[in-house]
Amino acid sequence: MTFFTHDCFHFTIKGHEELAKGLWNNMFQPEGGKMIVSSFSDPIHLICPPMEHPYIFTRPIAAKSSQLPFQSDTLSQTAIVLLLTLLVGFECLGLI
Repeated sequence: MTFFTHDCFHFTIKGHEELAKGLWNNMFQPEGGKMIVSSFSDPIHLICPPMEHPYIFTRPIAAKSSQLPFQSDTLSQTAIVLLLTLLVGFECLGLI
């Protein structure tokens, strides 16, 4: 319970520290070779990037920055639908 504040939802400083260390370690471990935390009682120890691979591991698809997962038309349509939904919601609440 020391990882959470009194509302049992937000993290304490200790919780944020352990999450940050876990994220750091995760970035330097290959996919399929990630460390699994079995207990939150033991503190997470930081790992250093190995000399043979001193870079952050990425998935092969993430390395191809020239290919976007969505077309710009799809993003534009999604933005318009979201904007219209917000406008209708604000009108229903009497804010417009």
